[in-house]
Amino acid sequence: MAMGNVPLSALAMIAAVKAQAYAIQGEEPEVMRQIALAESIYSRVTDLRSEPRWMWYFTEHKLHGETGHALYLLATVKGRPVSDLVSRLRRAVDSQTSNRARSKAIDTAQLATVLYRQGAQEEAEHYARTAADLSTVVRSARLDAALAEMRRAQA
Repeated sequence: MAMGNVPLSALAMIAAVKAQAYAIQGEEPEVMRQIALAESIYSRVTDLRSEPRWMWYFTEHKLHGETGHALYLLATVKGRPVSDLVSRLRRAVDSQTSNRARSKAIDTAQLATVLYRQGAQEEAEHYARTAADLSTVVRSARLDAALAEMRRAQA
């Protein structure tokens, strides 16, 4: 970064990850600032293929997923719902393509967890089934943790 030639997609990703770090600390204003920054930077990415190949994975879906995860962490730390959490996770789930089953499964499990906690049982069940189905295709410690949290919220 000191060289000043960091791709926009990488800068957006860094802001999204910083939002997650601030979420763990419960710093809500800074979480929201980093999310806004990540979105602002990413909006300047006109063609992901013009970014370095190593950043092609950081799609708009990935941005929604990472910022949704930041809000999910913040809600967990705060013990209460936070603004835009459900809509951001829905965007992440709905925009995901089938070739990213792990990310979609994690995002879907987190969305189901939040919906269970909000009492939206029927909608949560739909997403829980989807997350469980996707989990048969991929293996991941992070996915296992998200599914375990979903099951606790379901009970």
